[in-house]
Amino acid sequence: MDRDNSRTKIFVFFIGIVFVVGIYLVVRLNPHSLSPFIAGLASFLLAFFVYSKDKKNLINKTFALSSIALAIFNFNIFGLCLAPNEIFAIHWTRIFRLGFLLVPPTFVHFTLAITRNKNEIKSKILYISYLIALIFIILNWTGNFEDRFIKTEWTYMPRGGTVYTIFVINLVVFICYSLFELIQKYRRATSTLEQNQLQYVFVGAAVAVLIGATNLFLAYGVRVYPFGSLGYIAYTGIVAYAIVKYQLMDIRVVISKGFAYASLVGAISGIYVLTVGIFQGIFGTTVLAQSSFLVNAFAAMIIAATFQPLKNRIRSTVDKIFFKEKYDPQKILKEFTWSLSLLIEADKIANLLINTVAKTLHITKGSVFLVEKETGRFRINATEGLNQAIIDKIYFAKDEFLLRWLKEENKIFIREEFEFNLSRQEFPPNEEIVQTLNKLEVLEAYLSIPLKIKDELVGVFNLSNKMSQEMFTADDLEFLSTLANQAVIALENARLYEEMRELEKNLHRADKLSALGTLAANIAHEIKNPLVAIKTFTQLFPKKFNDPEFQEKYNQIVPQELERLENILHELLNFSRPSKEASQPVEIEKIIDEILLFMDSEILKSKVRVIKEYQENLPKIFTNPDQMKQVFLNLLLNAI
Repeated sequence: MDRDNSRTKIFVFFIGIVFVVGIYLVVRLNPHSLSPFIAGLASFLLAFFVYSKDKKNLINKTFALSSIALAIFNFNIFGLCLAPNEIFAIHWTRIFRLGFLLVPPTFVHFTLAITRNKNEIKSKILYISYLIALIFIILNWTGNFEDRFIKTEWTYMPRGGTVYTIFVINLVVFICYSLFELIQKYRRATSTLEQNQLQYVFVGAAVAVLIGATNLFLAYGVRVYPFGSLGYIAYTGIVAYAIVKYQLMDIRVVISKGFAYASLVGAISGIYVLTVGIFQGIFGTTVLAQSSFLVNAFAAMIIAATFQPLKNRIRSTVDKIFFKEKYDPQKILKEFTWSLSLLIEADKIANLLINTVAKTLHITKGSVFLVEKETGRFRINATEGLNQAIIDKIYFAKDEFLLRWLKEENKIFIREEFEFNLSRQEFPPNEEIVQTLNKLEVLEAYLSIPLKIKDELVGVFNLSNKMSQEMFTADDLEFLSTLANQAVIALENARLYEEMRELEKNLHRADKLSALGTLAANIAHEIKNPLVAIKTFTQLFPKKFNDPEFQEKYNQIVPQELERLENILHELLNFSRPSKEASQPVEIEKIIDEILLFMDSEILKSKVRVIKEYQENLPKIFTNPDQMKQVFLNLLLNAI
């Protein structure tokens, strides 16, 4: 580790020296050499960076090789810009033209690696490209590449000879072949991630070809400024990003942003030129020269005032061109948050989340898994487009790979990334990972979004691909994360509300038990009195069975006492029974009468006189009768 760190420091120090010396030469000798110098240095650095990311991966190795060839080619142009005379230019070119000659075979090699399309025929084409490059390298030292060198105000440039022209044809053929392979692979690719990566490579290569062609015009006497190095910078940057970064931005986003920024720069430049032109037209060139500071200050004020509105306008226009069905995340988030505020049940919150996303992003299938408090398993609480068999069968155990990964990484799990990495053998096949990927494939889940409260994972939000098969953009992922965070807050509120209701039930039950304890003695007394009367009659029954007076009293008193016992037990059972949640129409006076009957003995014992005054035809009230009994019982107990 220490050895690697020391090597990195030496490398950074060396690059720093090269950069400082290069910038000095650029500033002192020829500013036109800036772009090839930066392009060469950038290509070399990106080659090192991509290779160091995965030294065993063929894609990384071939890209590094191709970038080094491009770096040497750019340093060749850099040297020609600084060449003091034709002799220096000739010798410099013969040394550094090596990079230019290796561009075709190394790009073909990289293309075959990234398309994974290397069969026997492709291998022969690759060998032929390297063999042709070797022949041109030998011919390079014979002096047949160029007739002579042309000196322009920007640089020295070789005048193309016969061999040079043949090489250019060779370059065009192999570049076109590589682009064709990229297109063919793109059409066959089933993974949106792979398709997007190929789009990046194709766009980067197309930019390099179109802009890089300007470097060849001077060789044939066409006086066009050589912008080619700018195209090479764009190529290496775009392709390096496509290799290293798995979750790429939609290529349309990259193009639209580039178009927007270019339009903004053009508009600002236009404002400046227009301002200067108006001043010149009104006051003349002499006054303009004398007041250049004031003119520039005034132009800066206009640009500052119009910059933000202009930026917003351009961005809006570009979005309409590239994204005709683009949604408004702020508006949707506002509506979603308002709807969440009305919900206190976890199932309804989960359904709102999945319905909002399905409607906005046109998702075909989705599911929300929430944790079960008792088992710790994650089961489906809301779905979109899934059949019941899947809903009943699929769940995640609390220690599964997906749940651990979401909790530790706290970011969106992209199934295609892991499948892509497995196909590229980025890591050895893991049974646990494969099982997770298979389960997500059954759910048709492309994304898995964590629902976390602090450090606790409480749910997983799975989404399929869009109906359009377009990939999720960075804006989409940010939008989904924001919705998920809002839903998590609502789920936490729902959990707290449920716990509060459970606590209220327990307190209500505790109040009942407390009241039962207070009434235990009185209830025993209430039950004892009828039992004594019944017992007395039972004892006298054998002796006075034929006594008419006894029979009359027996038939009168015993049923009354039994009914009294039944009423006491009935009220006691009602009091101790778990209360019903549903409210219903009840007569409040009947509830009061039942409580007074139940408390009759306690009232007499306390020597309290109860006066009942009910209005006639009282309307029924809509309430929970059991809870109302508890209220009046507590009031009566407190009163006596």
